[in-house]
Amino acid sequence: MTSLVATTVVRGKHTSDAEAGVFLIDIDQQRTRQLLNWSDGTSDWSGPDNSHGLGPIAFDDQRVFMAGDQTVFEFDRAFNLIASYRCPYLKNCQAISRYRRRLYMVSSDYDSILGFDLDNNAFRWGLHVTRDRRGLRAAPFNPAAASGPAESSSLAINSLVCNQDAMYLSGAGTRGLHAYTGQYLRKVALLPDGIRNAMPHRDGIVFNDTAKRIVRFVRDTGAQRAFNIPVYNPQHLTHVDSGQPGVVEQAFGRGLCAIDDRRIAAGSSPATITIYDLDAVKTEISMNLSMDLRTAIHGLELWPFASDN
Repeated sequence: MTSLVATTVVRGKHTSDAEAGVFLIDIDQQRTRQLLNWSDGTSDWSGPDNSHGLGPIAFDDQRVFMAGDQTVFEFDRAFNLIASYRCPYLKNCQAISRYRRRLYMVSSDYDSILGFDLDNNAFRWGLHVTRDRRGLRAAPFNPAAASGPAESSSLAINSLVCNQDAMYLSGAGTRGLHAYTGQYLRKVALLPDGIRNAMPHRDGIVFNDTAKRIVRFVRDTGAQRAFNIPVYNPQHLTHVDSGQPGVVEQAFGRGLCAIDDRRIAAGSSPATITIYDLDAVKTEISMNLSMDLRTAIHGLELWPFASDN
């Protein structure tokens, strides 16, 4: 059985009635179960820009991590809160990737990547990304030190994947997917503006072309693949209020993970998970968690544990 875990965030002035949180999705049985509710009153999960909830999610053995504003939270697999760890340079976290004994997190409002030591439960490494006339440059820094980079979001970094080859990052202002190998940043692919969740996959790159409402698989050679993000009849949407600041439009693509070599899962608003078959070039299934336009998918990953259903 294949299951996904998705986090949804809710935006707007009034969010207490929103069904947003962490969801377990059984894509074989097409069933969902809410594991954590941001509005249950037990904790304050307020985020940046009038949002409510935690975004990206990652795992380390039986530990579950989600990032908030200046804090990464640790849960057990039942989503009981175990601990929290603060870092002043963690702001507007858009992505998390675990590699070996570190969690790497995008701090979009500092144009930085932060490294959290999983054995010592401390932020021990940082990488500040800047642009000069020759392209992107990376400078390591110590996030535990008294001084560090100034607040800046000019690159709007929103994607991060770490593997044995490199640390891959991209964002709305990076003008492509870049690889960091410990010495310098190298552009490995040009990407259009307005993309999210870019990551290497097979012989190419998959990403949410959020601005165009399309999920793309761009190959090194051969035909590209493009999949439309689901769009609903506006009459079926709820909480459609243009006066609510920060509420995204429907078909806002965010959240992406590979299920296997052939299939990927992509998130969109309002709170929708869609499975695409890259080889057959078709949509397998699409599952909606809520028609509330205030709710949007943020984090999306394979569920690493045996099913508890």
